[in-house]
Amino acid sequence: MSIKFHCVIILSILFLLPGVVLYSQVEKGIKLDLGASIIDRGFPPGHISIDERFGFSAKVGFFYNIPINKNISLSSGFDLNLIQSGGENFRNYYDDGGGGIIGFEDYKESIYIGFISLPVALKVQMNKFYLNFGFQGSYNLLSGGEKQSDQTISGNFYSIKLDIESDEFQEFDFGPQIGLEYQWSEKLSLELFYYHGLNDMEARRGDRYTWKIRQLAVGVRYRLNSENK
Repeated sequence: MSIKFHCVIILSILFLLPGVVLYSQVEKGIKLDLGASIIDRGFPPGHISIDERFGFSAKVGFFYNIPINKNISLSSGFDLNLIQSGGENFRNYYDDGGGGIIGFEDYKESIYIGFISLPVALKVQMNKFYLNFGFQGSYNLLSGGEKQSDQTISGNFYSIKLDIESDEFQEFDFGPQIGLEYQWSEKLSLELFYYHGLNDMEARRGDRYTWKIRQLAVGVRYRLNSENK
C-alpha cells in the first residue's frame, strides 16, 4: 500500500478517535444522502463548446456530534462517497492557423469516483434547524470511466473509444461543504448539503484541463442515541 493510503488510515483514526473515546457523551448515528454531482471541466480558450450533465451521487456513513455549548457542536464522521458525471459532450473545432475551420471533434466522456470522505463541520442550532459550515477531505478508492472521440478533419472521419483508467485521477480531493439540517424527530433529521471540490482531479493533462467536483444532495440522519436523552 502507498504512503498516501497509510496517511488516510491514520487520519481516519484521528477523526474517529474522539467519538470512540467520548462514546457515551456524544450524539452519534448513521446517514444516507442521494443527489447529483458533476465533474466541472476547465478548458483553455479555444474553439470548444461544452455540454456538461449531472450524474447520480450517493453517500453513506457514520457521524458523531461533540457539543461545544448549548447551540454549537462539532460534527465529524466517516463516509463512503460515490461521484459520477452524467456524460460530458464536447465539440472541439480545428482551424488552419489562419482562423479557418478545417474540422471538428465530438468528444463524449463519463466518469465515476468512489471516495472515502472525512467531513468536519461546525453545527449551529436555531430551534429545529442546524446550519453546517465545514470542510471535507477525500481519498480516491476507485475511479474510472469511458471516453469516445469522433473526428472529422479535412473530410476524413476517425472514431476512437477508450476506457479512462484509475491512474488518470488524483488520489485526494478537498474543499468546503455547507449544509442545512432539520430535526424531524428525536432520532431522525433531514439534510441538504453542497460540496465544492478545490483539487484538480485530472492527473495527466497538467495545466491544460481541470476536473473539479461539485456535489448537491439531500438525505437523512438517524441518531443511535441523543445528547439530550
